[in-house]
Order: sequence, then structure tokens, then C-alpha cells
Amino acid sequence: MRCWEGMVPVGVNKLPCAKSAGYPFGQGCFAAGDPAARLRGIRSQNNRKLFTILLFLFVLSLAFQFTLFDGIAFAQGKVKCYVCGKELQPGTYWIFGNKPVCQQCYNTLPKCDICKIPVKNFVYIDGKRVCYDCYYRLPACSICGRRAIQLWAIKDSSTGITKSYCNDCIVKYGPHCAACGKPIVSSSSSSGDYVEVTNELTLEKKYYCENCYKTLKKCAVCGLLVRAGIRPLSDGRYLCEDCLKTAVFDYNDIKAIYDEVVPAVQNILGSKIEVVPPLYLVDQKQLKDVQKETDSFSANELGFYWSRIYASDNNKYAPVDPRIYILFGEPRSTIFWSVAHEFGHAWYSENCPPAQSKEIVEGFAQWVAYKMALIKGYNIEITRQMKRSDVYGSGLRKFVEIERRGGVRAVLKNVKAAGY
Repeated sequence: MRCWEGMVPVGVNKLPCAKSAGYPFGQGCFAAGDPAARLRGIRSQNNRKLFTILLFLFVLSLAFQFTLFDGIAFAQGKVKCYVCGKELQPGTYWIFGNKPVCQQCYNTLPKCDICKIPVKNFVYIDGKRVCYDCYYRLPACSICGRRAIQLWAIKDSSTGITKSYCNDCIVKYGPHCAACGKPIVSSSSSSGDYVEVTNELTLEKKYYCENCYKTLKKCAVCGLLVRAGIRPLSDGRYLCEDCLKTAVFDYNDIKAIYDEVVPAVQNILGSKIEVVPPLYLVDQKQLKDVQKETDSFSANELGFYWSRIYASDNNKYAPVDPRIYILFGEPRSTIFWSVAHEFGHAWYSENCPPAQSKEIVEGFAQWVAYKMALIKGYNIEITRQMKRSDVYGSGLRKFVEIERRGGVRAVLKNVKAAGY
């Protein structure tokens, strides 16, 4: 016999349990101050309680399983086949969830492809038999409202709203890859994975599937993806179909643009320059080589103005052997901007102090190109250049603001004074 509280044999150290017999506490009793004995007693009590609870739950679960139908239902005498309504005897039917089905219905009727229960009435959804219970639990297409087993969840990157498309609507109304033309859906899940790319010329957004985005080349002009099968230019650049249609490659075409720009710019600025630089047409590799030779390399430039030295004569800055290089293969509007920009540098080199900040030098050349683009109506090119976040964009915006406040005269006064 053990004490329930102390969990030590009665009579330890020849002292009876004080709890039961009323004698003085023994040394082994927790009430006498033995912490180890007290801890053993508490653990034993907790173990007994836990075991009792687990045993009760186990017996309860067994009782529930055995009495769910054969006990409770048959005690009422109302167990019937869920499909045909025939009364059932114990052990002669199948149970699907909480729905009993007789052996005959199980053997003869088609089964729902979702819940696997034999059914008399069903509908075909995406080529599969579906009972009406399952049908009304299926999700609906956000476009046509029809229920479907599989829906494609596509999130609109502009609104953040996710729409669900059935197989028919994803083909008709869902986003399609701008490169391969296929609906943008994932083959491994019910979600559409796509990449949004902005056209750097028109600022229009297009969408591509992940496979095309990872495997196709980018257009060197607009930044969109280039369809498979298009060969690169001689310098390795890839141009998409749209940019190829508007790209200018012929020297005579670009020279005609140059001949149009030179007198127009001199007319806007109110003076001519003494030396009109010759025009050179180059590819990307040749342009980079020239920039490296002159320590003026910039991977973002589409043209380049260069002269050897400056010789000062009566406060005039005379460039020696000036040249203008223009990258071919760009759209006409871009080449027009580049030609006007580089000729702006040529005018600046003869009329303004050298060694000014890059924002002043590039900003003025950008403003010259801006004035010419206004004449030609190249509004998209103007918008694109005005939104640039580099020194070209900030310089352009500053000179446009100077002109707004004081006209062309204020622009020329500021740039000749080597500051704003």
C-alpha cells in the first residue's frame, strides 16, 4: 500500500503515514518537506489522468464507428440506399462518407469522377462525369459564370485583381503571350505566370509567358522580346518585327535627316557654325570603339560627337576635326533625335565655354533635339526623353523650364554663361 499523496510506502522510517493514521509526518512524506517525493506524486497523478482521458476518447471513437449506421440508423429502421432508396440490411451496402449505397447501384451505375459515388443523374464538366452535389460545389468562371473542375487564376498586374478563367475563356479572353501567342497559363498549377514588359519607345505594356521571357532575346530598340527565328544584326543586336519595319539602315536616308536638321537648328539658335561636322554611320561595336578611344564610353548613347582639341580665337571656340557618329538600325524618330542631339553638341562646342557640367552639356543638346522633335511631331519620343531619370532627362527638363520662363534667348544666355 502506498500513500496517494506522498507516493511512499506507509511506515517509511518506521513512521506511519500521518495523513491516514494521524501520527507525526514521516521523513519520506511530501508533507514533511521531501521535494522529490512530492514531484513523483504529482507526475503520477497527471499520468493517471492523461491515460484515463485517452482511453475514454478511444472507446468513444470505436462506439461512434460501430453505431453510426448499423446501430443508430438500424435502431430507427430507416437505412436506405442513397441512390435508389431501397432499404438496406447490415453488411450489404457500401458507405461513401455518410451516404450508404446498395450493392446493385454500386455495381451497375456510373460513378462521379469527383466523389466516386454511383449516380443516376450527372453532367459532364471538362470531359468528366460530375454529380449534382459536386457540381454545385465547383467554383465558377469569372468571365462566363460556368462551373469548372479546373480554373486558371490570373492576377492583373495593373489592378491587382485575380480572375478565374475556365478552359474556354482563357483561350478567348485571357492574357496571351505577345511572343508565342499562347494563353498565359502554368502547366504545373492552376495559376498563370507572366512577365510584364514596357515598350521603351511607346510606353505600351505587353505580357509574356515565363518560358518566352527566359529563352527569347530582347529588342535593342524597344526592349520587347524578339520572336524566335529573327536573326541578329551584324553587331549582335536583335530587333523585333515592329522595330525592323521602322529602322533606318541606309546612309543616304540618315544623311537626308542630317541635312534637314543642320539648317533648322542653326535657325532656332540664331547663328551658324563655321565647321559642319561630317556624318559617320556606325554599328554598335564601332560606336563603342570610338567612345573608348576618346575616353567617352557610354553604353546608353545612340550617337557621338567628337573633336580633337579646342583653339581659342577672340573668345570663339573652334573645334578641330569634328565628327558626328550615328548608330544605324534605330527607328526614324530616334535617329532624328540623335542627329539633332549630336549637332547640338557641335553648335555648343563653337559657341559655349568648354568643361561645363555634364547636365548642362547634355541637357542643352537634349533641348535642341526636343525643339526639332516638336517641329516633326515626334510626341512619343519627346515623352520618352522627358521621363528619363538620368542626367539627359534632368538636363532636358531644366532647359525646357528655362525656355518656358524666358524663351530661347534665356536658354542661350544661360548656356553661354556656363550655368543656370
